[in-house]
Order: sequence, then C-alpha cells, then structure tokens
Amino acid sequence: AFSVTAAAAPGSSNLPDAFDPVTGRGRWRYEARLGEGGLGVVYKATDLKGGRGEVAVKILKQHSRIQRRNARHAFSMHREAQWSVQWLHNEKDSRYLADDAALFARYLEDHTGFHDLPPFDFDSKRRHFEALDFNWVRDGPELPPQPYVVMEVVCGETLQTAIDRERRHPHPQPREDLSIEEKRRVIL
Repeated sequence: AFSVTAAAAPGSSNLPDAFDPVTGRGRWRYEARLGEGGLGVVYKATDLKGGRGEVAVKILKQHSRIQRRNARHAFSMHREAQWSVQWLHNEKDSRYLADDAALFARYLEDHTGFHDLPPFDFDSKRRHFEALDFNWVRDGPELPPQPYVVMEVVCGETLQTAIDRERRHPHPQPREDLSIEEKRRVIL
C-alpha cells in the first residue's frame, strides 16, 4: 500500500530501465512519483517499448547497505506480484474470484530477480525462502541492483486511509467506500 500524491519524478535517469531519448535505450518514461510504502517507491510511467501504456512501477527501497539483506524485501515484492499474476488475477486458476480481484491492483511484470531462480514452482520457492532457518545474509541470492515490479495504475487511496477516514469522520448516514464484506475479503 502507498499514498497517492503525484509529484515530479526527479532524477528518473537513475531509475531502473529509464528511457533515454538521446540513445533510445530503456523502456520506461518516468512521469511522476505517486507515493511510498514500506517496501518501495511507486512511480507513474509510460512503457515506450513493451506496449503496456501507462503503468505504476514499484521500485524496492534500499533497507540495508548489505545487498543480500535487501533480497528479503525483494522477495516480498516478488511474492506480491506472483500472488496477483498466478492466483488473484488469473482467471484460469480455480481460486479466481472476480469480486476479490477487483479490489486489488493487477501486477503485470516481476523484475525482482526471483522469477528465474530455483526452485521454479512458486510454493516450493516460498518454502525455501520463507524457511525460518534461511539466512539472507549468507544464502540470499544476488539480485538486480534495483528490483522492481510493474502494475496497473489505479486511482484511489490505501485501504488504511479509507478506514481511518471512516473512523475520523463518521457521517449521520455512513458513507463507505468499501463495504464491511469487501474489507473482510481484503484482510483475508
């Protein structure tokens, strides 16, 4: 989750795969910083080479100077993306529920570096990297310098902001952006 406050994307040339109009290299034209959450900073960008159009690019924040420690956070982004791609937004998955999928932004691409690492089955990968005895400093994988994920741009606000607003400003006739049932599904 991140707050949505558009601001210019300063220094976009040092963001991952930023488009350089002089050389024609890079894919993303970063346009604005949308917000920041616990894992990363989110930018609005336009895909100039892959045909995705306007997207949100979530770039991992550096939580530690030790790169392998950052891999643990990159794995969290990978897990989020794969949850969306493989299950939540995958109409072919038996667990797919359109009403639940509509409550979350759709992840489109995973550039965290974990997708191509063994084990290749996602449940096995989770068991491996989420094991209590897994040592990220010693055994964490080498990842790209700036792991990121790409998702659809969604206008709105975080769930926490909506819930807090309802608590702070109760209306005589309650106005809920999300029903109690929708909030329950998000939490689950």
